[in-house]
Amino acid sequence: MKQTVLEKKHPTTAKLFFTLRKELELTQAELAKNLGFQSKVFISKVESGIYLPSEKYIKYMVSKFPKKKTRIQNVFLKEKMKKYVE
Repeated sequence: MKQTVLEKKHPTTAKLFFTLRKELELTQAELAKNLGFQSKVFISKVESGIYLPSEKYIKYMVSKFPKKKTRIQNVFLKEKMKKYVE
């Protein structure tokens, strides 16, 4: 069986998102549940650099973790700004 390796399109965001989740002291499954997902797949793909969450998702995350608002916004702002400086 051939495995497909998915390209890491957002490695900076992946690392920062992983660090942020660790700061929240949550597992992928716990964060997924807090954000209304039924499984940890989406969280795993963000942390793997495969997916980049939408602004809607980021706003929802801020609403769930208001004490981390600036940190959450900074994580995703870095990725968004990359397209303007590269």
